[in-house]
Order: sequence, then structure tokens, then C-alpha cells
Amino acid sequence: MGAIDASLTEERLAEMIESLLGRGAFHGEARYRTRLGSEFEVDVVLQRVEHGEREFIFLLVRDISDRKRIEVELAENAERLATIFNESPVGILQLDSSFRIRRANRAACALLGHREHDLLGRDPVRLMHPDDVVASLKQRDRLMEVLPGGGSLVSEPDRRLLDREGRTVWVKLGWRALGSADTARRYLLVMENFTDQKLFEGQLRAALREQQSLLETMSTGVVKTLDGQIVLANREFGRMFGYSETEAIGMSLWQLCLHRDGQAPEDVPGLPAVRPGLTTSAEVVLYGRDGRPRWCLVQARPLDDVEADAAPAEAIFTFQDVTELRLQREAGRARRCRAAEPAG
Repeated sequence: MGAIDASLTEERLAEMIESLLGRGAFHGEARYRTRLGSEFEVDVVLQRVEHGEREFIFLLVRDISDRKRIEVELAENAERLATIFNESPVGILQLDSSFRIRRANRAACALLGHREHDLLGRDPVRLMHPDDVVASLKQRDRLMEVLPGGGSLVSEPDRRLLDREGRTVWVKLGWRALGSADTARRYLLVMENFTDQKLFEGQLRAALREQQSLLETMSTGVVKTLDGQIVLANREFGRMFGYSETEAIGMSLWQLCLHRDGQAPEDVPGLPAVRPGLTTSAEVVLYGRDGRPRWCLVQARPLDDVEADAAPAEAIFTFQDVTELRLQREAGRARRCRAAEPAG
């Protein structure tokens, strides 16, 4: 045996003899050596057989090199998968066929504020905000009807979870079935936390509402431009030039400088240039939808922090109709001129 069994030791030989004497058989694994010295994994069966007054020991050997190689590969794959599962920055729950939590990775535990053993056996729907429970259960039932085994991730609408402290956590949920339809399925539930994004969106909407309210209460026309095109306009701007909000959005600001014939007056300055870090202004003639000229005091202020020699992309323009004031000034100058003329 020692010539072919590379793994044979005194302890193992004693174990084999004891098993043969006690049970009449031995079963184990070993590493055998070929005549050329190479080694391979084998499954060994020793069987003690009595025949008359004689006793025989049969040795059965089966090459299990391929099986051992596959076992090693599977173990390595399982280790890699376990590492990916645990180290993933996205929360992942592994569920059984009854949707009970079997495993939870670190990100999921951090997201929910629970230790893994506190989550085991629970239905993740019970971790949801009460207002989302019924909708999520219905959505899950619909998803299970179409969810392919081993297929791609299937998403459901954004949901709210409650962490251990009762705080709301906004997540994007994705489901993946493991196994075929003929076997007891298991599921992966992927939870991507976007609470900060949701809070930011809410704050942004509130800020935009405040900004819009402020714009609508201003007595001057106000527009926000991006590369010279209007992206935001208040009600007073629309009233001044005869454009609705939807008509104004996307319109080039320079269109206001053009008369009905598509030409700009040569003797009237154009819109003030937008300069980094400065508020510029000019009195200009602008034309609304009706084609009627109106004198406006226009101020421009950039919104971007850019280099001094670069043109800001975003800017705020304000428009104050000074047509009446300008007519009054011209009438005053005309009266003074007439008064200065010699009598007779």
C-alpha cells in the first residue's frame, strides 16, 4: 500500500485496520501515486471477505480527480460570491420560496439598522412603511408571475422602508428569481438607497416653488437664460411682451430685439452683454408679439462662476418698461427747447 498510497501514514493505516477488524470494511479518500510518480485523488473502499478458512481483502479504487477539481472550483466560486454579496455597497436580501429572509448582507443591515440575525425569517414587506405595504404585496404577486428564473433584475416602483429607529428610507427595489419554475424558488431582493437624493429632490422642488412665487410677485419681467435661450420666465415678462410661459420657454432672447421685418434698429443699442461677476444694464427698444416697440431698462447678471475671458452660460435678465418715462423725458426736453427759443 505504501508504494501507491502517497497519503498513507501510520495513523491512517491503524485506522484502516481497526475499521476492517471492527466493521469488515473501510471507506475513505486518498492520494495515489502512478508508476511515473504523478499523484491523483481517489475514492478507496476496502472490504474484508471470508471464504471458507481463507480471508481476503478487496481493494476498490475510483479516480475522483475531476470531482475534486470541480469541488475546489465550486468552493472558490462560492467564496467569491460570498465576498461579492457581503461587500456589495447595495443592500441585498436572500429570500426563500416563502419570501422569508435567509441572508442579509452588510449594506442591507446598515440600511435597515438591524443585525443580520434580527432580520432572518422576516418578510421584507413587513419592514416597509405602512402606506406602501399593500401596494408592494400586490406588485410582488404580479412580479412573481412574470419573473424568470435566473433572469435579469425586475424592478418595482420606489418604496419606503422603516429602519430600526422608525426613520423613512427611500429605496429602489429589484427582484431576481434563483432556480427554475420546477423547483422551490429562492429570490434576491436588491435595495438601492436613494434617501439623500429623494430629500434633495424635495428641497429642490420647495426651492423652485419659492423661486417661482418670488418671480410671480415681482413687478418687473424676469427671465433665466441658458446660452441665450429662455428657460424660465415670470408672469410679468409674458404680460409685457405678449407671450405665454410655454411660448417663451426655448425662445432666443435676441428675438425681442427684432422688428416684424426681422431687422434690429441700427440706432438703438442691443441687449446688455453678460459679463462675469458684473451686473450690466442698458435702455433698449424691444418688440413683443404685437410688434409694438417698447423702451425697456434691461439688467443682466451671470449665474455661473466662470473665468474672466469666458462667456457665462446662465444668466438672469430683468425688464422694466420705461416707455412712459422716456416719453415724459422727451416731452420735457421738447418743452425746454421751445422755452429757450427767442420770442418773435
